[in-house]
Amino acid sequence: MKMQIARQILVAIALIALSTPLAAAGAARINHDSLVADVRQLADLIEQIHPDPYINEGGRVAFHRRLQSILKQIPADGMTRMDFYRLLRPFVTAIGDAHTRLHDAYDYTPSQPGGIPLYFRVVDTNLCVFAVPEERYRPLIGALLVSVEGVPLRELLNRSRTMISAENEYQLLGNLGYNGFFFLGPFLTDLLPEWRDKSNIRVVLRDTAGQEAEYTFPVLSYIPEKWIKPDSRVNRPRPYPKGFEYTFLDPERKTALLVIDDMQSYREMYEGWIASNPVNAERAIREMYKRIHQSDAPDDIKAAMAGIPSAAETFRALVKEMRKAKTKTLLVDLRYNDGGNSTMYNILLYFLYGKKVLWRAKLELSEVERYSEYYFRENSLEEFERINRGRTVPLAKTDYDFSGDWYGRIQRDSSAVDQIKTEWELRELDKMPSFAKEYRSGKYERYYLPANVMVLSSPKTFSSGYTLMYYLFRAGAKIVGTPSAQAGNCFGEPFDFELQHSGLTGTISHKQFVEFHDDPEMGRVLRPHFPMTYDKLKSYAFDPNAEILLALDACQQ
Repeated sequence: MKMQIARQILVAIALIALSTPLAAAGAARINHDSLVADVRQLADLIEQIHPDPYINEGGRVAFHRRLQSILKQIPADGMTRMDFYRLLRPFVTAIGDAHTRLHDAYDYTPSQPGGIPLYFRVVDTNLCVFAVPEERYRPLIGALLVSVEGVPLRELLNRSRTMISAENEYQLLGNLGYNGFFFLGPFLTDLLPEWRDKSNIRVVLRDTAGQEAEYTFPVLSYIPEKWIKPDSRVNRPRPYPKGFEYTFLDPERKTALLVIDDMQSYREMYEGWIASNPVNAERAIREMYKRIHQSDAPDDIKAAMAGIPSAAETFRALVKEMRKAKTKTLLVDLRYNDGGNSTMYNILLYFLYGKKVLWRAKLELSEVERYSEYYFRENSLEEFERINRGRTVPLAKTDYDFSGDWYGRIQRDSSAVDQIKTEWELRELDKMPSFAKEYRSGKYERYYLPANVMVLSSPKTFSSGYTLMYYLFRAGAKIVGTPSAQAGNCFGEPFDFELQHSGLTGTISHKQFVEFHDDPEMGRVLRPHFPMTYDKLKSYAFDPNAEILLALDACQQ
């Protein structure tokens, strides 16, 4: 993992806490007219930014029916900020877009979360105890969650649909199990009206022998320094503070492991960002440099950029070493990759599969971008002029951009591959000088492709992490593990917002992605070729890297 479990939980909880700057004032009432204004502001933001907020809600009329219902529920004497958050939450989650969401507004002490003292992982469509805070709980590792306070897991998932923005059940499971919500007493209070004694919580678990038992735990009143979990048979690198690195799992170098834990710490991302939003990009470059080097960035922004690892340089070194060793298997571990910037997939596919495979994979996708005044808060006018370069009819600043709507073109036009190649090179390539020189030379294009390319997936494989997995899948790689919480037919690339009077914050997507036009179910859940089942996980003694072991076994079949 890129950090210890304890740190993962602290980060998740800290993010929730940081998203609630007005939480201390949560008991104060906000007047009726101010709340009405915030509701209308939120609806207006959604309708201006989101490409299609009605598609999962029953249409525009249904959207506005819900809006009017919310307005009518605001009392004449106003509401507290927390109650207003609870009122708005189902309206936002009904959009069915995990990137369009309200940030949590709970008021609590991060070091005393007050929830269930167990860390779960998702297996099949269940939650399995993965780690525990104290030695006395070690025998519970591997047990499946049955119920909390007498409420079955399935009912908890159904209830959470109005509380968590999600696209499939793996998002709900993940948010409850390890993204912090089961740790939070205030969230559990909303989820479980049945919960009376807030000092203890009753949990039913089914052990590895299939026996069920009820446990009464004191609520989590601290974050342990180190969670207790099974040892692993695999020495997996932890790239943090970098986001990615590779190793070989055997002395003969027949199996390579490329770990990509995030996609926001590689140079090419910042090269592209600085072209569209130089002020914000420079600030981010300096912050990333400091994260990686634990020292302040140099004044020269180019020198600071050079201090951020290049994906192109890393992947080039990997394929050179694999070719020399005649590596048979490449494992691409995306289990903890919750996103960043998706440009990396172009670079990895170039080195492994080559340009033609990359372009044909792009032809399976429809990507539609919506422009609005909010787009221009995040991007410069120069970026928009670059987008309009070469267009017979330039786009207006409130248009939808269908230039990425490539699906089906190959059937209508045999030159579609050349078209998408030309458009990408025109609009994207020169924004990544660290990759552009290599790309144009073609020296290491499709330099080495092992016989087996296996992508390791989990519900944490999200957003751009999912995009990288998707393109490897289209190129022919096999997926191993548990499905991603990200749907392939989805919305993304969100903008931040803050409501004027309540101070509630959140994000709203401004792009639509359709990756599986003819298979909506696959567009909802991309299922692995080699799924991790509970029985398989048990056979690997609940190893934290069981997916690696499963992938290696699958290569022997």
